[in-house]
Amino acid sequence: MTTHSVSAPQGLGTLHERLDALRPLRGPAVPDFLGRVGEVVVLACSSRGGSSMVAELLRYSRELLHFQAETNPFLRLAGLGHPESRTGSDALGAEHATALEPWARSVLAEEMARDAGSAAQECDEDQLCADMAWRLIVQWPELPLEPLELVETVRRAWRARPYRRSADAPEGAHEARCLLAVLEELSERGLPVDPRYYDLPREFGRRYPSMDTGLRAPGASSWRSHRSS
Repeated sequence: MTTHSVSAPQGLGTLHERLDALRPLRGPAVPDFLGRVGEVVVLACSSRGGSSMVAELLRYSRELLHFQAETNPFLRLAGLGHPESRTGSDALGAEHATALEPWARSVLAEEMARDAGSAAQECDEDQLCADMAWRLIVQWPELPLEPLELVETVRRAWRARPYRRSADAPEGAHEARCLLAVLEELSERGLPVDPRYYDLPREFGRRYPSMDTGLRAPGASSWRSHRSS
């Protein structure tokens, strides 16, 4: 098991400790992953411009490795997210990668290697549960999410829902419904997570018609106590 008890900036230390607990569950990391990648496909477009749809289409190709979702969480792990990057915005240049400290480069390379993959015929339940827990922890680093407990929360949601046995369910609906169930359980525990900030199918959005709950998007810098009514 690889650990990163490094001199990460204050605020990232706890996050890295939580990720250490998940690494044995997420499969082996390819050694020197970043150095072995020869060609990169970059999707760049305006907000809500369709990049998620294009990314999903590319994920069907076995000729490509892909990340499971947006790469913003990786930047946060390396201290390159806003406002930690101190650029005043989300803008980053090659100089920021060059200036990464050894601890940040090591974490970035390993976490990217564990996340990258290619199209598979069957879903690996253990991998799915660990990966979903990882992304939620990185998206909500300030919330008290215990890693192994969260993995089991995802597993219960994944196994309990009858939609898993529906052969005619739309592509990705299983994972979307599982994520929604997990977010709803976290909200019931009093944590201020709001499913409407996720790209869930439109049918799920109808259950959350307004945005006046005071909840916030993943990665916002502060949160207030919230208890679901």
